[in-house]
Amino acid sequence: MGLFSSKKKTTPAAPNKNTVKAVEEVADEIKEIEEVEDTENVSEILKIVRGKCEGGKFFDGCLYYLNKELKVSGEVVKTKEQNGVFSAQLSFKLEHKWFDETITENVVGVGKDEKLAIENAAGMFAQGTLNFVIIALEEKGENFIETELLGKKHIFRKPSSYGVAKIGCENTNSKELFAIIEDDIVKYLGTKKVYWIRLYVACSENKAVAEVRVNNVHCVTLSQKLGEYAKSWSDTEKYHSEREFVLLVQKDETYEECPYTREIAMRFTKRTIETLKEVTDKESHQAAYEKLKTLTSWQPLNVELAAFVPEIYCECIMKISHVDYVVAMLPNGEKIEIRKTQLRSYSYMANAIINYIKKTKPSQQESFKIIRLSSTGEAINKAVQKGEKQEDLVVTTGYRIDDNYVIW
Repeated sequence: MGLFSSKKKTTPAAPNKNTVKAVEEVADEIKEIEEVEDTENVSEILKIVRGKCEGGKFFDGCLYYLNKELKVSGEVVKTKEQNGVFSAQLSFKLEHKWFDETITENVVGVGKDEKLAIENAAGMFAQGTLNFVIIALEEKGENFIETELLGKKHIFRKPSSYGVAKIGCENTNSKELFAIIEDDIVKYLGTKKVYWIRLYVACSENKAVAEVRVNNVHCVTLSQKLGEYAKSWSDTEKYHSEREFVLLVQKDETYEECPYTREIAMRFTKRTIETLKEVTDKESHQAAYEKLKTLTSWQPLNVELAAFVPEIYCECIMKISHVDYVVAMLPNGEKIEIRKTQLRSYSYMANAIINYIKKTKPSQQESFKIIRLSSTGEAINKAVQKGEKQEDLVVTTGYRIDDNYVIW
């Protein structure tokens, strides 16, 4: 649990220098593409994609949709053959100045030979994802989804259509997946310019599998709701799956640019880990958290680093189940549930911690230095002492904030 709260009044951020630089680089790149198209080193899968989704230009091995400032790259991950049927797994990346991180979309296609499997997978991406990303980026309709976060409104434009794919037997009572969770999705939207939502549900042999991801973060409650829908299908014995991709873009009127980037948050996550590793006793514990109070120039980020890094680290090492929200505690005692997808820094920290563990391969002793500082570690210890199973433990993280705290 966080040991301190934000005391510094946060003012609207000036345009981020890194973002401005990136936008300028993209603008220069686009200007160069407009003058000449480079078709060398272009993969066959991108040629298939452009054939299905017209208007793009090739340059430096990538596909650009210039009027949308959208860059697309892709690769064949693997192909295989089983019982005379070929399958191909492709991975595509979409980059845009509004995306604070790259959208990665993996698709699988099947066919009577390897070439056809690849073509089908590329076509599925073009028609089921890329086309609808372009539609959402240029959407001018008046259908909106509105959320409020710590007193601030955020309004998102709802696209006129979504990417939809259905495979398997016919489902006579099929519904639009996004419509099932639309009333709840407002709880998962925050300050980012763009939120991409993946919905997947499948049923076979009377067993349902469902998953909802918001900006690639798995949302447990929404996934459970989608799973209930699958159980209501007219035929749950034969295989059937449904998939949707939805892109929500925040209106300029309610959007404020974050003063720090994903890379900065990830870098300071690593510094937080190194700081917490220095804790050996009560005195060094206090010194470490005093240091974290001024670790960055952004006080809300300092609060979140101190509160969440030990918890996420413990979750990664101990494989503990967490709910998809944290609890913010105000000075007056009020408690507010904030979804992890609403906290920009949370996924940045999680990615940084996963990368740190993979790269450094810390020993059990080194990891314990961080775990013992978390409320999750304390909950595990208490559960073990009571003879409870660790895998049955579900943890909620809480942290203290003050009236000046701002969510980016």
